[in-house]
Amino acid sequence: MSRFLHRWIATIVVLQVVIWVSTGFYFNLVNSSWHNSNHYYNPSPKPGCNKSLASLEELPKLTGANKVELIVTTSGCYYLAHFNQTFHQYQPMQSITFNALSGAIASPLNAEEARDIALESYSGPGKVTGATKHPGGESNNGKQRNPVWRVDFDDERRTSVYVHTITRKVIRHENQYSRFHQWMFKLHFMDYFNTGGFNHLLLIGMALLTFITFVTGVIWLVSKIKNGQLLR
Repeated sequence: MSRFLHRWIATIVVLQVVIWVSTGFYFNLVNSSWHNSNHYYNPSPKPGCNKSLASLEELPKLTGANKVELIVTTSGCYYLAHFNQTFHQYQPMQSITFNALSGAIASPLNAEEARDIALESYSGPGKVTGATKHPGGESNNGKQRNPVWRVDFDDERRTSVYVHTITRKVIRHENQYSRFHQWMFKLHFMDYFNTGGFNHLLLIGMALLTFITFVTGVIWLVSKIKNGQLLR
């Protein structure tokens, strides 16, 4: 039984070790400029709100908010009221967005506004080919738990810009090279379920399989020694 377990579990472990070694070579040999996702990123300053803003007392449904922040985008100025505490933009947000000028509840970020925000952060030669809304938790969002807009460009790097639907801010730029780099990270850390980290059950399971391989190997070795097979 120990031989059967050792052979099959060792096969799985060896395959993963090959992946670790291969991706490790990739990380050490590839220049970071090759997979730079900010090749066409334009960190242009946001315009200010020059008009008079509505006071917070005028905002409806503000009871229970623990933080209100002012957001300025190409489409206007907004108040973002947070009703739960978050430390990162990818954590689930319970919030309401208000028009900072009128005080009315703002309509959800639409495709046209997402394109404008993405274009403001883009300095490349490409044109927008489409905007797709992705719900939070989708595989291509990684650990992002809030809805995002993905705006695609037709440049030679196939750049995509992700816009947060709640904060109306650019989350990140991606291109075909940075996506490949992320895929290599996924293989290296076995993050096949997009947890966004390396302390997950799959990696812990692989560590246990490695330990089982060691134990069954020792049992097999002791069995051979007892049977005198190593002396032949």
